[in-house]
Amino acid sequence: MKLKLRFIILFLFVLTVNLYADNISSQNENEYVYFDVEQIEIPFQPDYSKDERWALIPKEKSKYDVDVFFVYPTIFSGNGYKLMDVSDEQLVKKAHDLSKFYTGIFENQANIYAPLYRQASIELLILTREQQVEFLMTAFLDIMNSFDYYLNYYNNGKPFILAGFSQGSAMILELMKTKLKDKNLQEKLIASYIIGYSVTEKDLKQCPWLKPAQSDHDTGCIISYNTQIAANGYSPVFYKSSKAINPISWKTDNMPSVKKQYKGAVIYDFEKNKLIKDKPFETAYLEVGSNALVVDVDITKYNGGQDIFKKGILHVYDYMFFYNNLKENVPVRIKNYFKKHKKQVK
Repeated sequence: MKLKLRFIILFLFVLTVNLYADNISSQNENEYVYFDVEQIEIPFQPDYSKDERWALIPKEKSKYDVDVFFVYPTIFSGNGYKLMDVSDEQLVKKAHDLSKFYTGIFENQANIYAPLYRQASIELLILTREQQVEFLMTAFLDIMNSFDYYLNYYNNGKPFILAGFSQGSAMILELMKTKLKDKNLQEKLIASYIIGYSVTEKDLKQCPWLKPAQSDHDTGCIISYNTQIAANGYSPVFYKSSKAINPISWKTDNMPSVKKQYKGAVIYDFEKNKLIKDKPFETAYLEVGSNALVVDVDITKYNGGQDIFKKGILHVYDYMFFYNNLKENVPVRIKNYFKKHKKQVK
């Protein structure tokens, strides 16, 4: 089945988001709301003053001079058209485990915050865009509310990194469009990791404060790419005119990275719940025309397409394949940020 997905395209209409927020802002925890699409129940709105409504929240909230605000990817099938219930213990554990894995690239560099949110299930994403919008707005409302709470009560003026993966990256992109119009927040942004999703020319024209990364050390920028084999077209998360950077060479041209630049992968084995270190390829390059991040791997071994992607779409490995290169680069950007702002990292 072809999925023509732009997960949250209607979020561009900020007035609509605000109207929606007004309608359910008085909802309390343990209350359910019903909407028109097959009378689907919407789980209660999270109260972010409670630590249990965060997949990750540091015990010592100012241990580091930098914060990370992370939004996890789609973690459940939903068994129908549903949204994630943030009180479901199994889903909360999964959100915690995956958030901890993906934010491992920021380990010992930052205080990490990852809100639980009422994300859309995979099944919801096969609905029409008009039907999707109710549920996707619910997810985005949570991300806006959690980010506002983070800024008001936890940030304390620190510079921050935004990061997401897949549906989480879609949320981060819309958060940047909506909230980072504020020049003070732009000034505090070290970098934004919109990985496994697309930042397009249209996005940049609509929101000139969105700036794709151009090197290994620039700040206030977006790091984005989508991994697949060569000549494999587009996908539900990868669109035409997408901007990207090669996370091995940190170049935006079409030249392959050099073998010695690749630091290796960290693969999360979901079934066995363990980490595997590997070097599944030698180089990567941005494909001429599509700007896909291309690697040459055995797709029978690395078959991360799941149900909604065709073979050769290596979406699930977007962080894993480049884990060590990403991790190595994080302190470079942090140090350069503080150099620009004439502060010192502890």
